[in-house]
Amino acid sequence: MKRRGAAARARAHATVAGQPRGPVVRLRPVIVCVALVALAIASPLLVVRKQVYLRSLAIEREQLADSLLSADRALARLSVQAQALDATPRIEAAARQYLGMEYPKAEQIVIVGGGRALPPPNAASSRVRLLTLLRRAFGQERG
Repeated sequence: MKRRGAAARARAHATVAGQPRGPVVRLRPVIVCVALVALAIASPLLVVRKQVYLRSLAIEREQLADSLLSADRALARLSVQAQALDATPRIEAAARQYLGMEYPKAEQIVIVGGGRALPPPNAASSRVRLLTLLRRAFGQERG
């Protein structure tokens, strides 16, 4: 910066058209000072805003973790209920009670296959077939 002499200072304070001229204020140092003051005020506010935002995110994360835990508990409870409702004895009891269903008797069973109906099995014929199968398996009788 150049130093002004006494004549320049005198001209700065001279009157223009009869009105006194005020002191010359340099604009750049004023803008820098205003910017520094604004920065000094704004930076703590921004830090506080960031902390509030981080705290709100932490609270939201805790709420989501709690809801996930409750959803897992509900899933476990519903899985137990589904297994209980899927139990065969319960279904059979409901079929007997509400629909009047019963197990078929041996003479009511008809196996359909190959175009002919097989006679209902009886205990004696099933024992004979089992023994025949065992004899063939152990090689006593071939055929």
